[in-house]
This record gives sequence, structure tokens and C-alpha cells, in this order.
Amino acid sequence: MTWGPNRWTNTGNDRRSNGGTRNGNDHRSNGGNLQKGMIDPQRLQMMAMMQMMQRMVGQVSGGPLMHSEPPSSEDGSDGSGGRRQNKWGQKKNWGGQNKWGGQNKQGGENNQKFQNRFQNKGLQSGVVQEVSKDFVVDKDARYEGTVTLYKKWSGYGFIQMKQTGLVPGDKLFVHWKSIDTADRYPTLLKDMDVEFGLCKEFKRGAYQVRAKQVTLPGNIMIEVQDALDAETKSFIGSQHHRFTGNLKFFDQKRGFGYINRAEANTFGEEVPEELRVEEDEVNAAGQKPPRMPSGMPVEFGIWKTQKNLHKAYNMTLTGGLFVTKEALEHRTFMGTEVFTGTVKHYMWWNGWGLISCGEGQELPERVTEKLDEAQSRARAKGKTAAEKFLYFRGADIRKGVEINKGTEIKFQIYVDDNGAGAADIHV
Repeated sequence: MTWGPNRWTNTGNDRRSNGGTRNGNDHRSNGGNLQKGMIDPQRLQMMAMMQMMQRMVGQVSGGPLMHSEPPSSEDGSDGSGGRRQNKWGQKKNWGGQNKWGGQNKQGGENNQKFQNRFQNKGLQSGVVQEVSKDFVVDKDARYEGTVTLYKKWSGYGFIQMKQTGLVPGDKLFVHWKSIDTADRYPTLLKDMDVEFGLCKEFKRGAYQVRAKQVTLPGNIMIEVQDALDAETKSFIGSQHHRFTGNLKFFDQKRGFGYINRAEANTFGEEVPEELRVEEDEVNAAGQKPPRMPSGMPVEFGIWKTQKNLHKAYNMTLTGGLFVTKEALEHRTFMGTEVFTGTVKHYMWWNGWGLISCGEGQELPERVTEKLDEAQSRARAKGKTAAEKFLYFRGADIRKGVEINKGTEIKFQIYVDDNGAGAADIHV
């Protein structure tokens, strides 16, 4: 194979070309005379190199690397029919961060191209403003603003500050984890007035100022999901009627599962015994639903889609308990006493750590028993377990509190199926 300015000269059974004489088993031709035979390995190598070079400059044959269409609106007002889903029912993310905090692979320069594409199409979009390393924020101050954009299924949005001149562009990025909400699926509404704090974070190689602890004005927790559902959904019985059943399975990667309904009374409606439950209807107290065991007893409502499909609504544990890892592990606090200690290990990238209790503190008997059991299990595995530590998760650290190895902290103690741990960690 040779490469010329405007044409290929090929041999073999190639199926791609734009001209030339057809010979052998070729179907289309890029130019030159094709002869019957095997594909030249050098030609394949050259094609791979050319494609790699094209990718390096941001494009491949057939168009740019990133999707050229903007995301559809959630309600289908843009004629797209509503939010897009893949074949497994998962919501697609269109850049930035996904709804549970993971970062889209098309970050950096490509992410900026993506945002520019939005703006060029006349869509409302925000840009995360960068600040210098020396930029100072008041971590205790509260500010007010208006939500200009929030993508519920992607889990992020932007707030326009009322106080001008505090941050570049007077606009802040807000992530779903920064929303103080009672909703099972955190969300903000466009043009909603909110109150929030500021935090500076190092993301994607630069410092950024973001909104934290977002509430309604007056530091009121945000709770809008039930009211929106009452306007848009049709329920069996009523919005707050609870059915019982057992979880057949739930696939975290695909974002859905099925429930075996136990209750017979369906108010005259023909409702299947197996009901689909989607991730956004698992009430995990605004968190990502944990891994759930098959056969788990649950409570739920039932709603009917416009296509007359019945689905589970607001699924909880028996008694209306949130579906959290703590509830599944039967976490029980040992009173309200506050203990002190030191962070011995903190694997922040994995979301857990260990605490050494301060000297002179008498731990509850159940806590001591759990620590002894954990020490015995460690020794049985051949591990050295000279000191007893309390386990903690990143979610058990108070919002806005930063800790590292050696930090002196205060906390409460609990026991669960796995042992003893610390929660409500602060300094």
C-alpha cells in the first residue's frame, strides 16, 4: 500500500474506498486499482497510525470525538421525548460529573469544548470558574442566590450569587452531595432561591470555588420531590399508601431491580406480582443506594406510567426506614456521649479509616466486646492486632470538616453487625 495526497493504492479485500476500479472482493474503493488478494499488514498498521493521529487532534472519521448533540430536556419539551436512557434503563450523563459524583472521562479540554458547544447552541450553561491558590473564602459565612440550571439526572448545576464580586463570574457550581435535602433523590429547581456556604477545592489540576450545604433561605432543608410527584404521577391507592413485599434483586450497575409484591389488595387495579423499582425510587436518604440482599423485606408505593406500566414508588425498609448501609448493618448508637481520639489511618480515596480512642475513657461494654471480637478475627488471619481501633467511614465525618492522619477528633460510638465504629466525627 502507498499513501498519496488524495488517494489510497490498495491490495486485498478492502471494503472501504471512494473511487477507482473494483477488482477482487472489494465493495468500495478509495482510489487506485484493487487487486484480489490478502490484506497487507503494513496497510492495517498505517491505517491504525492515521486514526491515532486524527484522535490526537480531536477528531475521527465521521465527526468529533464528543457527542455533537446537546442532552434532551427531562420533560421532553425540546422534542426529544424526555431524558435519554440506555438499553438497561440507566440515565446517560452528558459531561462534567455523573449523578453519584464520578467524573466523566471527557474532562479537561474536551469538557470545555462540550460546554462551549452548549453555549454556541444558545442553551443555558455554566462554567466552573478557576481561582488562584491564594484565593480566600469564609468557610462559616452564608450567602444567597438563585438556581440557574440543575441537571437532576447528572447531579450538578449552577447558582447565581446575589452578592456580586465575591467569586469570578458570580456563578457557583453545585454538586448533589452539597444539597441538604429530605428528598430521596437530591434535586434543585430552576429559579429556586437558595442559601449556601462556599468551599475551595482542588479539581482537575486547578482550584475552584463551589457551593456547599445548600438549603432554602433560613437554613431550611430542601424537600420538593413529593410535591412534584403529586402533580405528575398517578398512584394506586394514594401517594402515601404502603404495600409490602420482598426485594427479588437490585442491580447497582444497571440501576434497577424487581420486587415481589406480597399485599393482595390493589384497589381494583390489575397489578403484576413483580414490580420494577428504579434507582431514583430507592429511598436512601439522599445517598447512593447500597448493595441490597435478595429477599430483603421492603415497603413501597405503586405508581402507573403513561403507558400503563406499574412501578414501585419510594421504596424503604420495613417501618419506613431509609435504605442505607447503616440500617442494613443494624447500626445502634451507644448513647449520646462524645468521645475523643486520634485518626491513625484515613484512606480517603477508599472512604474509610481507623481511630485510636484517647486514654482514660471508659468504653461501653458492648463496644469493648466488639473490639475484642475484631482483634480475635485479625489474629486468626495471622495479622498483628496489638491495638484496638474504631472503624469509620468518610460519610460519618461532619460536612465541612477536614481530617488527616494524626488529627485530634471528637465522635460518637456505635455497634453494628461488623463491629464497633465512630460517627459524627468533628474537631
